[in-house]
Amino acid sequence: MVGLAVASTLSRGGTELTVPAVRAAAEQITGAPLPVTADLLAAATDPSSAVLARTAPGSASPARVREHARRIRRRVAAARRWNSTHRARIAQAEAGLIQAARALAFGGSSRDLRRLAPPEHHPVFAF
Repeated sequence: MVGLAVASTLSRGGTELTVPAVRAAAEQITGAPLPVTADLLAAATDPSSAVLARTAPGSASPARVREHARRIRRRVAAARRWNSTHRARIAQAEAGLIQAARALAFGGSSRDLRRLAPPEHHPVFAF
């Protein structure tokens, strides 16, 4: 109905939807007059009213946007916890690997971790 009213308005060179255009479109589609008022049309075409009226999940109403933002914040917090945990595990694994490499580099075995602190002047560890 709105599409027909807009098309009719545009075809006549109009730039604003009017009550008569909406009434005519409604009667053409339904075969019966529709009680469209200026207040109803103003509310229906007001952007703020349109946003507030759409309350389905994922819509742009402020309540739904806040709900979505809360979910995103929870997911970000969970992702940060996961990241922190895994970074710590990776750092521990890397430290173990470096210890084993140092032990092997200084003639020991990967089990011999007593000689892990190499001299600072050793060419393998001079950066």
